[in-house]
Formats: sequence, C-alpha cells, structure tokens
Amino acid sequence: MDKAVIYARYSSSSQNDQSIDTQIDICKKFAKARKLVIVDYYIDKGLTGTNANRPGFQKMIEDSYLEKFKYVIVYKLDRFSRDEYDDIYYEKLLNDNGVKRLSATETIPEDYFSGKLIKAVTRLNNEQYSRVLSERVNAGLDKNIERGLMVGGSITWGYKLVDKKYVVDDEISKHVQMIFDMYIGGSTAKEIIDYLSRNGIYNSNGNKFQFQHIFKILRNKRYIGTLTYKGIEHVNFIPPIIDKSLFADVSKKLSNSRNQYRHKPRINYSLTGKLFCGECGSPMTGYSGTGRHGSKFRYYKCSSCHKKNERKDILENTIVNLTINEIINSEHLDSWIDAAIKVYNEQFKNIDYLLKNIQAEILKTKNEIANVIKAIKLGIITESTKSELESLENKKKSLEIEYLQKDALKPNAPNHDIIKNWFKHFETKSPNQSDKDNIIGALVSKVIKYDNSIEVYFFIGNHHIEIDLPLLEGLE
Repeated sequence: MDKAVIYARYSSSSQNDQSIDTQIDICKKFAKARKLVIVDYYIDKGLTGTNANRPGFQKMIEDSYLEKFKYVIVYKLDRFSRDEYDDIYYEKLLNDNGVKRLSATETIPEDYFSGKLIKAVTRLNNEQYSRVLSERVNAGLDKNIERGLMVGGSITWGYKLVDKKYVVDDEISKHVQMIFDMYIGGSTAKEIIDYLSRNGIYNSNGNKFQFQHIFKILRNKRYIGTLTYKGIEHVNFIPPIIDKSLFADVSKKLSNSRNQYRHKPRINYSLTGKLFCGECGSPMTGYSGTGRHGSKFRYYKCSSCHKKNERKDILENTIVNLTINEIINSEHLDSWIDAAIKVYNEQFKNIDYLLKNIQAEILKTKNEIANVIKAIKLGIITESTKSELESLENKKKSLEIEYLQKDALKPNAPNHDIIKNWFKHFETKSPNQSDKDNIIGALVSKVIKYDNSIEVYFFIGNHHIEIDLPLLEGLE
C-alpha cells in the first residue's frame, strides 16, 4: 500500500479542534477507499491559509524531501493554501519530490483540459474569497486592538489567553527565557534543540522543536511586549517575558550569524514537465546562475544534448502570448468553455442520488437509536443492548461523515461567464508570474523548442501550433 499523510488546518475563531477532527475523519475514509496507509498527520490550528508560514505545513514540505510518503491528503484544496501563488509553488515542489496532492472532497479530473481550467479558476476564487473575508473581519479586529484585546491567530508559546488578553504562563515562560539565555551565551540552535528534547520540552503543538521554531522565538517581538498589527508596532501591548536589552543583543547576533535558518528564494519554472528539447526529445529543466558581473540569470537547459539554453523569462512570456493569441482570443472559446463545464459536471451527476440514500440511512439509524434508548428507559438493559447502541452511534457518525464528504463533492456549477472573464482579464493586463503559471498550467500540455522554431500543444482538442523563429521574436 502506498504511504500518505494528512494535512489539516483551520483559521477562523468560529472553528476549533472539532473542525480538525472532521477533516481528519473524512481524509482517513478517503485514504481507506483508495488503499492508502496514513503514516503521519500535519496540523495547523488557528493559522491562515493566505501565507505558507505555518509550522505544520512547513514540516510537511520538509519531510517530502525525505521520501517518507507519496501523497498528501487535504479535506479541501483551500486547506492547503488560499494564496494563488503559494498553491502553485508548493504543489509543484511536492510534485518535484515525487509527492502528489489529493483532495478528499473535490474531484478534479487532471487528464482533461476542464480539470486544468477548473483548478486554475478555483485557485483564483480561493484567493478572492480570502480578500473579501479579510475586509469583513478587519473592522472588528481593529476595534479589538483599540480595546487592548488579541485578534486571533495561534497563542505565542510562553503565554496563555485570559479574557482575550495575553498573560504570562509562568511555567512555559521559563523555557523561553532559557532559550534566549542559551543562545546569547554561545549555544547553537542544535544544542538548544537537544537540550529541549532531553528535558521533554515540546512546542505549542506538542511536537519536538525544529530549527525554524528556535529562530522564530528569538525574533518574536511579542516577548518584549510588542504586538505588530497591519505593519504598526503596538509597544507594551503584551506583558514582556524577555528584557529589551537581551532581545536587542540576540537580534544583533542573529543578523550577524551566517548559520541562521533561511528560506531559499522561490523561483518557479512554469514549463517544468512540459518543455522538451527539439533536437533530442529530452526534458528541459530550469537552472539559475551568476554572470561574470554578478548578475543573476535563469534559463531552461536540455538534460541530454548540447542544444543552446533558453532564457526563462523570454520563453515563458512567448508561450503565454501564444496561448492568449491562440486560445483566449479564439472564436471557439465559448464552445470550449461549455465543453469543459460539461466534462466537469459529468463527474458528479450521481451525487444527489447518493446523498438522498445516505440521508435516508441516517434517519433510519436515528430511529433505531431512539428505540434502543426507549428500551433502556423501560429497564431493558443488557450487554447486547449497550453493544447495539454503541454500534448504532458509530454507524450514524460514519454516515454523517460520508454525507459531508459526498456533499462537498457537489460542484458549485462552474459558471461560463466567470470562466470566460478569467480568460479575458489577461487581454487588459500584463500577466504576472502567478498569471503565467495559471495560463501555462491550465492550457498548455507540451512545448517542443528547437533552436529556430517552437511547437506548442494545448489541452483543448489536441490543438497545437508551430511557429518559426522570426515570427517568434515578434511575440517576445
């Protein structure tokens, strides 16, 4: 059986640990149906999906390099990320590590143009939803700040929340002080982690500390009483744990350290897996380097022969412009969109029928539970009665989870105008990197690059074009 992990997340104050439990239950049932064995769980509580700075999420990404699992299962794709660029970047990173992302409640047919298209539009809608949601809650959060109340998110390690205000956790705050003292005293992050592990001290999620956790603590201004909200620092907002002079010394040491934890800059090569050498047929992959004068350059290189390298920005811009000309401006666009929606909806035509059957089974089980409870009230209590009640309760819970799972599969009836507007907005704006990733990911199936010409294949009806270098230069 292939190995899989589950990633679960909630962010809003209206959600709680029960939200995580429900996500995990549905993901486990999804895995069982596909004969996947769950080997680990990565969980982030009270953290937004609009950025990737989530401990559980980053640990999952780190572990994907170790070939521990082949699949990451999420309840819905927006649990993975609500940021369009992050979603593309981290899904590609997982794919590069041999890991595939699966949604337990959304079926997106990857082999169809419609699947690629719906996925791209879904990413866009998730990001727009986050922006609207942010506007709705910001007014209330601003008022909380004015009243000296916390505004959500995870509780900083070393504190606890009482009446929506931070108070120092006397036990945990000692460990925070110790981390600062050890670091300024010359201990490395590894030595601090080893000390914490030996003494059974774990982070707020109950897991062992990683390098990024230590450096995050050492940089966190909340420990000197400062809350940063909307880019504005609110001094003395929180009771301090660390002396300001010690924090300043640690900050100076961190800025001078060459061994501090760093994220590599995110460079997304949109044509990876789609671009092939016209001379030998081998894949062309992305590389970066430094020129003689120190300038950075990025390019695609053939993995097998000596074909000349292709500049990343020029080639990707060319493919995007060709796609806009051939697909987005095509007179057949409306019929292509309708065909995509039809294929997508075909995946879900039996869901309403299944939901009705599950609802009927839930009602039947509830009635059976009521009868057993009635018998217990009448004094008919035996071992078999208790066992039957427990079995019925478990059955009801299983059916309710199945109903949620199937109900979430119902498509939101992809709208022709929304999809067409997604296409057409590229006519009036210069595509950014996220747009390029979406256009290439949703519409382009294969690119063959020769030194003097190019072939581009699209997902739509095996449509493809060939163009010579002189014409190509006019599209760069």
